[in-house]
Amino acid sequence: MTPLDPERLARLADVAFGSGEEAPAGDAPTAGGDVAPPAAEDVTIGRYLVLGTIGRGGFGVVHRVLDRALGRTVALKLLAGEATPDALERFRREVRLAASLQHEHVIRIHEVGAHEGRLFYTMDLVEGPTLLGLVAPPRQLARLAGQVARGLHAAHEQGIVHRDVKPENILVGPGDRAVLIDFSLARGVLDEERLTRSGVVAGTLAYLSPEQALGKRAAIDSRTDVYGLGATLYRVLTGRPPHEGQSPAEVLTSVLRRVPPPPRALRPELPEELEAIVVRALSVDPRDRQPTALALALELEAFAEGRAPRRRGTGRPAALVAGGALALASIAGLAAWRWRPPAPPPPPPPPLLSVRLVVDAPLAGAVTLADDALEVRGRAALDGGPPAALRVAVDGAPVEVTDGAFQASVAPRSGPVRVVAWCDGRPDVRQEVAVVVSAGPLARWFASVPGEGRPETPFRPGLRCSATPGVYLWDAGHGVTTELVWVAAGPFQMGSRWVASAPEFVHELPRFLVGRTEVTWAEYRAYLVAHGRTSAHDPGPAGDRFPANHLSWAEARALAAWLGGRLPSDAEWERAARGTDGRHWPWGGTSREAFLPRCNFNDLLCTLQAEEGHTPDAWDEVSDGFAGLAPVGSYPEGASPCGALDMCGNVNEWCEDWFDPEASPRSGEYPPREGAMKCTRGGNYRDVWYMTHPAQRQPMHPGSDGSQHGLRIVVDVAAP
Repeated sequence: MTPLDPERLARLADVAFGSGEEAPAGDAPTAGGDVAPPAAEDVTIGRYLVLGTIGRGGFGVVHRVLDRALGRTVALKLLAGEATPDALERFRREVRLAASLQHEHVIRIHEVGAHEGRLFYTMDLVEGPTLLGLVAPPRQLARLAGQVARGLHAAHEQGIVHRDVKPENILVGPGDRAVLIDFSLARGVLDEERLTRSGVVAGTLAYLSPEQALGKRAAIDSRTDVYGLGATLYRVLTGRPPHEGQSPAEVLTSVLRRVPPPPRALRPELPEELEAIVVRALSVDPRDRQPTALALALELEAFAEGRAPRRRGTGRPAALVAGGALALASIAGLAAWRWRPPAPPPPPPPPLLSVRLVVDAPLAGAVTLADDALEVRGRAALDGGPPAALRVAVDGAPVEVTDGAFQASVAPRSGPVRVVAWCDGRPDVRQEVAVVVSAGPLARWFASVPGEGRPETPFRPGLRCSATPGVYLWDAGHGVTTELVWVAAGPFQMGSRWVASAPEFVHELPRFLVGRTEVTWAEYRAYLVAHGRTSAHDPGPAGDRFPANHLSWAEARALAAWLGGRLPSDAEWERAARGTDGRHWPWGGTSREAFLPRCNFNDLLCTLQAEEGHTPDAWDEVSDGFAGLAPVGSYPEGASPCGALDMCGNVNEWCEDWFDPEASPRSGEYPPREGAMKCTRGGNYRDVWYMTHPAQRQPMHPGSDGSQHGLRIVVDVAAP
């Protein structure tokens, strides 16, 4: 799904929420703990399936949900049913302000709407702890705080002050990426007169700046967020907030009258340079803090990279300043006869410089053949310095930068391409990016496949070629690899005159990738571990290659999304199984004699039927080689035209669509949008042979989770 542009999201928020009466901001919602199971009445919210509850606040709840239309997991914030006008306005304002920002370190809003009279919006789901729950060394914490500072700077440039920066409002996702969330207390330039009134204290008390504690509306600006981020760093570095008390009044008194002890007084092992940055950010007078969030980001990044100069804090008690002045005056009077000219002023400090380097994302999924060159493209900029001083090198070789863009060709490899940008004469001002490439030797067969028979290059990130011709490897970022095969676009024959629940018609689909086999227990176990769960049906490592089973439709759908895919539609499943020629079985042919040994079905029942004289559905002494489930890929002779295995038998495979035995474009809407049963395909190891026909639709209640219920995934060619 392509994210909506900020202006359109803001307009949608205004339409969905209305304007309403303006109200002063209140306390921010508290963060939740572990994901809890959804309440029975909140199983679905529109097209979203609730998977669990992430957190609850004073005026809403945040759910982990599955977008059933797009097959991806997102976070959904739902306004409480008894929301006050104040909460309603805060909710509307949060969406409008957050939606106006597009930055990698600010939470991204996807959709706003209403469900049963309750307002909601969806946003990126960041899989990771809050900054408060992260145990990390000081340099890593400084690096993460620097990312947040850059996100705040982007907000400040849009005239938005967050006003509630605290560890609980910073999430740390994969790849050590910090994301700022919760703009419910944020203030925009258009809200200044209407929403923020003098004397109203907004924010979390332990992290309030003095100007917030005093309710000075006019004094709250970007430096207020600098203080909040400094207080956040203080908390995660020392283990306690800068201001504490037994009551809210005591905390406010501490903010206004007490200077918190320096961080090294609580943790002497902390670096002096980092302490100086934090102490400066916590200055009582905003003029003594870092002037902008960008300046704070540059200081934190310099420290994290080991190039920060040693500093001393600028804030000093007034009495000490006055006493020092008197002492100096006395000494000057006594020693006037030895007067010397004053020393020349020190040279001004070098300007704050920073390098911005972006390497085009398609490189991360690039596929190269053994003799091909790999094109590396990107953009670079030098902030605070002349463009002519900018230098870029790719794999150690200098490249020319024209209008901020560069391009280079490098040899294919199995490893990273290293891109470095720096300021000439200032080797300390630099940024390096290492991009992993899926290299050529494993992709030699790829060159011989016609264009319509393979994905376009560059691949989407996470997809690469395997050593087996026609088989691709997919990793959604969890370290779990799934084998996929390619299904080309175009029309194909659906249904069969041999199957009662499969009317014949011609259907057309776009291209897609489908699991080469059913999802295995090894993949399902990784999903369970990632979510802190177990299954009583887990066969253990010995069963890693067996198909995952005992899955309800909702569980299968959530597993598919975690693996970076989705459940196949009814039509996609049949296209993967039968190809474009309407063949009877995936491997071709129509006779029972061509059936073995190509799938796992109920061979024992067929033998018993033969002994009892049943015909024509019986076989004498038939065996598929397994008494129960079979490991995936056990029948290579049963491959479908696209190379998919196990399309018949083993486990029923859940589909996204509702079951309708007469579903076709001629019967009405296809696929059906509602129903009582979900569609499954392929039959299972307990079915007689003809029930495994690839045109056979089998109805199954979505809550069924028997030993015959499993899945295979579909992965879209382009990222949603």
